Amino acid sequence: MKTSWHPVLFDAMAKLRKRQALIIAKRNEDRRPVKHLRAFSTKEAATFLGITESYLRVKIAEGDGFPQGEKSGSTRWFTLQEINRAREHLAAKSHDRYRVGKGEFDRPFVITGANYKGGVGKSTITVHLAQYLALRGYRVLLVDLDAQGSTTSLFGLDPTWQVGFGENGELLPGGATINAWIDRREGEDRQAAEQAIVETYWPNIDLVCANARLQHVESLLAARKNSDRSTFGADRPYDMELKGFVEHVGKPYDVVIFDTRPDISLLTLNAFTASNGLLLPILPSSVDLRSMADFLGYLGKIEQHNQQFLGSDWEGWQFIKIFCNRYVNTSRPQADMLESIEKDVHKDLRLADHMVETSALATAGNIRWTLYEHAPAKSEDRSHKRALAAMDAIGLSIENEILAYWGRAKKDRSAASQLMPA
Repeated sequence: MKTSWHPVLFDAMAKLRKRQALIIAKRNEDRRPVKHLRAFSTKEAATFLGITESYLRVKIAEGDGFPQGEKSGSTRWFTLQEINRAREHLAAKSHDRYRVGKGEFDRPFVITGANYKGGVGKSTITVHLAQYLALRGYRVLLVDLDAQGSTTSLFGLDPTWQVGFGENGELLPGGATINAWIDRREGEDRQAAEQAIVETYWPNIDLVCANARLQHVESLLAARKNSDRSTFGADRPYDMELKGFVEHVGKPYDVVIFDTRPDISLLTLNAFTASNGLLLPILPSSVDLRSMADFLGYLGKIEQHNQQFLGSDWEGWQFIKIFCNRYVNTSRPQADMLESIEKDVHKDLRLADHMVETSALATAGNIRWTLYEHAPAKSEDRSHKRALAAMDAIGLSIENEILAYWGRAKKDRSAASQLMPA
């Protein structure tokens, strides 16, 4: 006799909904502290500004409206807002080289972090890249396109309870996700964009959050892809929605970063079409290497398709960079795998830097604080500095790709060793 599952399913649904209501009520009573960004030391501030610590002290002593930070013992501490004001002061009073970001007629640079294998640290890297750029003065829009909402969670927002719309139709603190843009009607562009984008506790980073409702977007895009032009929104190319979104909202931003889900979805295809560069993390293992080989072949087909059918509407990718994540240099198998990548993958496709495996990265992830936010215990200090140095080197490489796109001089590679906060 065939088993009927629906009584069990309906019972589980009812019980889970009741449990959800209890959890929401408890969360409302908790009054948990909102995530905030820590202050940065004089040495860190000087690093982010691109000046020496002694010159920063000179500017502080001069006054003249230069941010003073808050003194604690022998060290001054600066908020990121104060660091941004210091950068503006330097640009206005000293030299235009301190000015950061795109020019008046430049477009924002769009990056997609992607890999259709999960567990490679894609969200962690895209968030850290956004924060690296923000600390150096760039204005960043980070777009979470993964229904799991890992990037959303790293910014202190719960995808389940704080993203989307409430029971009474009110917009929740995490905004309406990219759904608002994809599902908009004619004349609703401005409202849809405003509903999608939220500010974060990082002054230079805005965010488009994600939650499970992104599955609805996939259905909408699939219907439009296969439509007979009678489907709502069929007059808008299904694979150009994110490009249109960037064109609509991009003016205030220097960089837009898409964090995609670990497979090939229609939203991911949209991100590829909208992007100027692709960042592809890989774990140094044979399984990941085989998966990456398939993925690179797939990207080649995407490029051929876009060149053939989009023409001038698609300017192509400035860069595609593969890099190893969680690399352990004492591991012989990992070293062999890295050697294979260096032999078989063209140098233009490889990022010279790797994200090393450290206890600091694991600790920061476990407590939902990034390396740039986490103030480590004394025992973690060395591991933390090592992880930061690796992330800074990756960030500098990508920053130089962005500068090249805008026709600017690249930063000296030797600066990577100086980007390690105390």
